[in-house]
Amino acid sequence: MAAAFRILSLLLAVMLTAAMVSQPGVDDTKAGVVTRIQSSAIAIQDAVPRILEVGSAIFINDIVSTGKDARVEIRMIDDTVITLSARTQFVVMQYQFDGNQGDALMRLITGTFRVVTGKLAKLDKRPFKVATNVATIGVRGTEFWVGAFHDVPHVELIGGGGVTVENAGGRVDVTRPGWGTFIKDANTKPTKPEFWPKWMNDAVKDSMSFK
Repeated sequence: MAAAFRILSLLLAVMLTAAMVSQPGVDDTKAGVVTRIQSSAIAIQDAVPRILEVGSAIFINDIVSTGKDARVEIRMIDDTVITLSARTQFVVMQYQFDGNQGDALMRLITGTFRVVTGKLAKLDKRPFKVATNVATIGVRGTEFWVGAFHDVPHVELIGGGGVTVENAGGRVDVTRPGWGTFIKDANTKPTKPEFWPKWMNDAVKDSMSFK
């Protein structure tokens, strides 16, 4: 009897562990879905990783982390498309949209990404923002890129209405496609926008391309 009880207890423990692993305690507010992926990427929430593949849901509070040579494309609930490059960590802090109102706040911890905004960024109050370690980027119906050259964060407007880059040192508006700014640190105003040369634009394209 004692042996049978021990076996039953062991089986129950295994079943409970399996249930906990297969159903991690994630925030169940869906913000988007993975539509394209290259190499490896995971989403982490409450210290529990989930391997991402095409069709995987991205939830609010997910930390999306990409591996070496990776690319991940995510379509958000308002049709915004976000592409993450290799060795990037990106957090969806808030993302809500009901057709008439909503707001989005995301954070780039490290790495490189591109955004082609959807319906949310076209709302009057412009409730679409991306935070980085050195500045906050406000967006109005646009396509833009954030990454680094020589370890210095840069922001480029690829097309659309423009972006506002702001930190404790001040703010600049980038309104001309192909122009960008860089941010020395969180307390220094972003540089005056300037046109990016071909080699920088080639680097931007390469960082986002799927092989």
